[in-house]
Amino acid sequence: MLTSRAGKQDEASYIGSESNNYMVGVQLNVPLYDDGLNRANVKKAQTDIDLATQKIRSLELDLNKRTRTTYAQLQTIRQNKEALANAIEASSIAFVYTRKEFEVGTKTTFDLLNTEQKLLDAQTQKTVNDQDEVVFVYQLLDQMGRLNNLVPMQTAQQVNNE
Repeated sequence: MLTSRAGKQDEASYIGSESNNYMVGVQLNVPLYDDGLNRANVKKAQTDIDLATQKIRSLELDLNKRTRTTYAQLQTIRQNKEALANAIEASSIAFVYTRKEFEVGTKTTFDLLNTEQKLLDAQTQKTVNDQDEVVFVYQLLDQMGRLNNLVPMQTAQQVNNE
């Protein structure tokens, strides 16, 4: 630390005796030994930077893994669509024929209800599959950072006017 001073002092002690004193000073404080504080601070800063870099890399790897998983799940759901459509068609045909056989008397009420339940289960599974597809598409867009591009931004004034 560098400090400087300058001053002037006028003195009159007796009648007719005056003196002027001028003072100039510079003070420099340099620690001869600081216990390695500066080196420790630099090393700590470098360690903090390394830690932050590792955290960023870890987050990148985690996001990459989650994105790949979401994409694989989305592909699986899309491949199930055709199988579910075939299952619904087969269940519908089975239900129609079971109902006709029930009307003739060769099938029981249990058989009819069981066939109808299989049809409803297939339709429910298709609905769940469709919902999952939408969720995974939005998850994938979010993970890619493109979800906000699809939604128009509204100002607070626009929201309040609605």
